[in-house]
Amino acid sequence: MGCCRRFRRARGEGDEREDRKQSAERGTNRHTQLRIMGARIYMPVQEALVSVRGIPSHEGQPTRVRPAVVIVLVRDRVTGQRLATAFRPMPVHVIHEVAALHATMARHVGGIGCVLAEARDCRHEPVGPALTAAMERHPTVPVLGYCAAGARHAADLRDLARAGVHELVFADIDDHPALLRAKLTRGEEACAAASVLRGIRGLLPPALMSVAEYCVEFPRDSHEITRIASALGVHRKTLVNWCERAGVPPPSALVTWVRLLLAVELLRSPGQSVERIANALEFASATALRNLCRRYLDLRPTELRTSAGRQAAYRAFAAAVRRTVDD
Repeated sequence: MGCCRRFRRARGEGDEREDRKQSAERGTNRHTQLRIMGARIYMPVQEALVSVRGIPSHEGQPTRVRPAVVIVLVRDRVTGQRLATAFRPMPVHVIHEVAALHATMARHVGGIGCVLAEARDCRHEPVGPALTAAMERHPTVPVLGYCAAGARHAADLRDLARAGVHELVFADIDDHPALLRAKLTRGEEACAAASVLRGIRGLLPPALMSVAEYCVEFPRDSHEITRIASALGVHRKTLVNWCERAGVPPPSALVTWVRLLLAVELLRSPGQSVERIANALEFASATALRNLCRRYLDLRPTELRTSAGRQAAYRAFAAAVRRTVDD
């Protein structure tokens, strides 16, 4: 009987190993089938947070990118340590005086992922004017305001809003890793959106600028022309008429141009891979984004990371608008 019991136990362990193997295979097959059907697969938070260094692509292969430095300006060391932990694996440089902000940004120029700052430093000096100046000097760097929630902190909230920060992070609410990563992403997109609107201002009439504004502010909702028209309170045909009257590409092409320019601006940010941008802006795939860069801009994404590549992208957009007018 002891021999039979040992046999059943050994057989049960073997069955468990086989069941685990089959379960993993079924999960892999199901994941592949869902991707073929066009379903979007979301990663667990623990995997998504490491995307700063190796970003899972649509094909499952990470793209290596240079980690971006986060500059944190807070009053006390405990808060700085907590935020440094929340931003991991991104390297964090913590400062406590507003006087050190400009020098710190100059030291890391070209490799800053974002700046997160409170309304006042450890000497109770206002930080807002320095943040505004920093955004003017470094227009591609997202700046996040950090403050506590509640009526007692309304003055800090007002000062950060006046400074023009791209996104607000509330202490003990948004400063956990997953939420902080989402805030950083929105800050990056807001910074890129402002750059796109500055770059195309004067090339489109006011009515079509409203289309561009919607596309950069809601990049995930701007795939369908009908949805854009509905959001603007007009009929789809009205958008077509606006484009024909202004002599610019049709709405579908115009929307693609604007979304592509938004991707170009995001490519300039350190730590951003083509895969992550394609996923964030809901392009069909990273390959689809690369193909659009070649088709519309005749450039590869790596070439668009430079200032010369960015300028070439806006020149291509201006040429497309003028070519439509000439035709």
